[in-house]
Amino acid sequence: MKIVWDSQQFKVRINGLDIYIAPENCPPFSVKAIAEEQDTSLVLEPSDELPEYSDNRPIWYQANTQELQKTCHPGEVIVKSYNPIRLSAIVHDLDCDPSWNIDWIKAAIKNIFNLCDEKQLVSLALPLLGTQFGKVKNEEFLELLVNQLLLNQSDYPQRIWLLVSADNCQKIYEFLNQLRVNLQCK
Repeated sequence: MKIVWDSQQFKVRINGLDIYIAPENCPPFSVKAIAEEQDTSLVLEPSDELPEYSDNRPIWYQANTQELQKTCHPGEVIVKSYNPIRLSAIVHDLDCDPSWNIDWIKAAIKNIFNLCDEKQLVSLALPLLGTQFGKVKNEEFLELLVNQLLLNQSDYPQRIWLLVSADNCQKIYEFLNQLRVNLQCK
């Protein structure tokens, strides 16, 4: 038996752009670009987990982070590879506590949209930046995304696939749809 994901079930349209909410293993469409959450030294991997530390961080952590050379700036977006284009959104600095900052996430979203416009990328897979390695709430990210969508005057991207866990799809969809409804009332 094969389970089929109904990509139309969790779809919201905001400012002329279709947003699909689906798990990573259930693509609602093929994408031209995939964004990922990354840090200034480009060392984070999807399987990494950043533990919470007090002021007494382990010596190995202090040694490793001191050795890391910062190669990118927070908020920057780096094109990592092609076909599809992989975008590293720099939203963490491992020398900071916390490692993330809302302004960096906001800048990264804007820069992702700028790259989509520049390269005329029609479709984008986007995780909820700051939620994988940081403590950003899903709702905070979604508000930043919607605010940027309202500012975006470009035709690109036309579709976004929000990468979320299957058990969060309904909740994310409801929150995003409520944001859309609230915006129409203003």
